[in-house]
Amino acid sequence: MSVKLFVNTAQLKIKNETLEQQYRSALSAVVGPIQEGVKRSLSYVTGFLHEDVELNEYLFPTRLGERGFEDISLEFNDGSSGLKEVLALCIRLAVAKHLSGRDSQCLVLDDPFVHVSLDRSNKMIELINDAIQEYELQVIVFTHRQMEFAGFTGKMVDIQSVK
Repeated sequence: MSVKLFVNTAQLKIKNETLEQQYRSALSAVVGPIQEGVKRSLSYVTGFLHEDVELNEYLFPTRLGERGFEDISLEFNDGSSGLKEVLALCIRLAVAKHLSGRDSQCLVLDDPFVHVSLDRSNKMIELINDAIQEYELQVIVFTHRQMEFAGFTGKMVDIQSVK
C-alpha cells in the first residue's frame, strides 16, 4: 500500500513562522526580565561603566556595552576574570529573583569574589543582602577568606566550628 502526502508549502511556512514567533515571545518573557535585572546590577557594581549586556537564550552573556562607547562593545571572553565573575553573579542573582516569585530560592556561591576588587565585592554583597531581605533568598557562600562574610547580613554558620 502506498501513501501519498501532500504538503501545502504556504501553510507550512505560516505554521513555522507562527511557532518561531511564539518561541521568541516566550523567550522574551523569561530572558527579558532577567536581562534587565542583570543590567541594573552590573551597572551598579561597575560604577555605571558597563550599562548594557546582551544575553542569549541560554542566559549566557554575548556582549557587554561600555558607557560612552555606544559603537564599541566587548565580547564576553574579552573581559577580565573579575568582570566575568561579577557578571556571572549578576546573572545568578537575577535568575534567583525572577524565580522567587514562584518558589523560595537558594543561591549557592563558591568563592564568588576571588578575582573581584574590594569595591565591587562590597557592592555585590549589598545586592545580595537586598535580595535576601526582599526576595527571602537563602544564600550559601563557600570561601576560604573570612573577610568576605563581614558584610553579609543574616545568620552565619562556620562549618569548621560545627562538629
